[in-house]
Amino acid sequence: MKASRHKWETLYYPLIEKDMSRGDCLVWMKENGDPKPPKSSYIGCPFHNDKMWLGMKENDPQSFLEAAKFEKGIQRNGLPKLNKKTFLHRSLQPLDQIVFKARLEGQANGSD
Repeated sequence: MKASRHKWETLYYPLIEKDMSRGDCLVWMKENGDPKPPKSSYIGCPFHNDKMWLGMKENDPQSFLEAAKFEKGIQRNGLPKLNKKTFLHRSLQPLDQIVFKARLEGQANGSD
């Protein structure tokens, strides 16, 4: 939570005021027949695991393409104070060239 930077703006946090955690919200949603929401994060988050990347690639290909485009942009333009080529995936391979299914099968077999 953060305070407003503007005098005219009042930020309101109803779930915090009810002392509800993410888990509490998930229980409430389940009890009320709502589906479990996806985990929220920036599409270009370098902390996504293979399951998250594969899910995005298969279920939200537009977002996956945006992430790959973002990765190419930071490789082309660089990042401040970073002299190395930057990748979003921990394999240090271009996002749009990774075969996630093979990687997931390897994880299931304990090889990752």
